[in-house]
Amino acid sequence: MMPSRQELLQEKLRALNPVQRRLFLDAVGERLKAQRLTIPRRERSDRFSLSFSQRRLWYIYQSNPASTMYNMPECVRLRGALDLAVFQAAFNDVVARHESLRVTFRNTPQGPVQMVNKQSDCAIEVVDLSGLNGEQLEAQARELLFEISDRPFDLSCGPVVRLSLIKMADDHHFLLINMHHIVSDGWSMGVFARDFSAFVAARLQGIEPQLPPLAIGFGDFVEWQIERLNGPVMDQQMAYWQPRLKQVEELVLPFDRLPTASTTERGGFEYILFDRTLADAINGCARQCGVTLYMMLLAAFCVLLHRQSLQSSITVGSPTAGRVRAETDNLIGFFANTLLITSEVRPDMSFREVALGVRQAALGAFNHDETPFEKLVETLRPDRDSARSALFQVMFILQNTQKPALNLPGLITEPFAAGSLSVKFDMLIEFYESPQGITGWLGYRRDLFDERTCKRFADNYHRLLTSIITDPDQLVSELSVDVEPALSAFNDDLDTEF
Repeated sequence: MMPSRQELLQEKLRALNPVQRRLFLDAVGERLKAQRLTIPRRERSDRFSLSFSQRRLWYIYQSNPASTMYNMPECVRLRGALDLAVFQAAFNDVVARHESLRVTFRNTPQGPVQMVNKQSDCAIEVVDLSGLNGEQLEAQARELLFEISDRPFDLSCGPVVRLSLIKMADDHHFLLINMHHIVSDGWSMGVFARDFSAFVAARLQGIEPQLPPLAIGFGDFVEWQIERLNGPVMDQQMAYWQPRLKQVEELVLPFDRLPTASTTERGGFEYILFDRTLADAINGCARQCGVTLYMMLLAAFCVLLHRQSLQSSITVGSPTAGRVRAETDNLIGFFANTLLITSEVRPDMSFREVALGVRQAALGAFNHDETPFEKLVETLRPDRDSARSALFQVMFILQNTQKPALNLPGLITEPFAAGSLSVKFDMLIEFYESPQGITGWLGYRRDLFDERTCKRFADNYHRLLTSIITDPDQLVSELSVDVEPALSAFNDDLDTEF
C-alpha cells in the first residue's frame, strides 16, 4: 500500500539533518503564513509590473517578435447550430472579466510594464468554407487552422487572445482559441473554457452567469508576489536551491544533429501508450516502491537518459501550477513555474533506489516551488547565447488534472488536434491517465533528431518500464534497454566523416 502523505512527510523529516530540517520547517511555516495573508488590490489599476516568469518571455519576444513558440492554441469541433452574436458577446464577457486578457506590454525607464485597457478589440475571426465542395474540405480546414494557430502576437499593440471560427456548414464549425503564453498557462485554458461556456449559457437563457466572483486580478497577484519574494522568503527558498544548482549538468542526448544558434522549435511527436493492463502494473509497482505514479514514470525516464548519456546526474524540468493562493484558482494568467528535478542514477543502483532518490528530489523541489525559475537562471548565469535552453534540456510532465472542457448548450464538442507544432526544448515527454491506460507523447525538435531516433527512444522507454515492473530491485545496468550511448554514437559519426 502506498504511504500516506503524512507518512511521506514524516519520513522526509527523519532523513534531514538539523539544518535541513530547520530550513524545511521554515519554508512550510512561510507557506502557511502566506495562506493567511490577504492579497491587496494594487493602487493603480491601469498598469502593473511583469511577473518573474513574464519577464523571461518578454525578453524572448523582443529578441524575435515573429516567433510563435509561445502561442497556446486549442481547437474543438462543434456540431449543431450556433449563434455567432452570442459567441461574440460571451467572448467579450470573458475578456472583460480577466484583466490579463486586456493588457499590452511596453518598456519604461522603471522597467517593463503591462498596460490594462478598458476593453480590447477582440472580434471573433470568422472564415466561411461552407461554399467549398469536395473531399479536401476537411484537409483545407486543418491547414487553415494550423496557419491561424501559427500567427504571431503583437504584444505591444494587442490583442493577446484570439478566437477564430471556421464554418464548414450551418451545423458544423471549428472553434480555435489562441492565447500568448505570457498571459496564460495550461490551467488558464481550463478557466477560459469554463468561463466562456458559462457566459454563452447565461446569454442564451437571459440569466446571470454562474461564476464565482474574482476577489483580485492577475496584476494584484503579480505585485504581491514581487514584494513577497524580495525578502526572507526568497532567501529561504534559495538556501535550498543553490547547492542543487551545482549538480546540474547539460544532458547528452542521442542527437542526429548538434544544436546550433539556428536550431528552430519545429517539432515532431511520437505517440506513447501503456494499455490498461500495463498501466495497472506500473501503478502497482509504484506503490510497491513507495512512490507516486509521477515519480515512477520520471525515475524510469531518468534511467533511460542515464543509459543513453552515461551521465550519473540527470536534470529535467517539470512544471508546477504556481498557484500558491486559493484566490488565484479562477484567474487567467501566467502563474506556471518550472522546477528542476536532479536525480542520481548509477549502474550499480537498483531501480527502487533510483525511484526513492527521485521521490526525495521531487518532494524537495515541490516544497520550494515558489522560487521563480528565472531566479535560478540568474543565479547560475548560464550563457544566454547558448543554442540550448538554460539549466535543463528535457521537460517531463504528468497531467494529474483534467482541464474543464467547453460545455455549450445545444452543441456537441469534440477536441481537434490543430495546434502548435513547436517544441520549446530539445525533448519533451508528457503523460496523462485515461480509461485506456497511460497515454502520452514524446516531442522533439526536428532540427536535432530524426523521426526514427525518437521512435526508438519512445520504444525503449516502453521496454524499460515493462522490464522494471517484473522486478524493481534489478540493477540499472541490468534493465532491458536497447540503446547505444550517445557519446559513442557521436564518436562513430565523427570517425566515419573524417
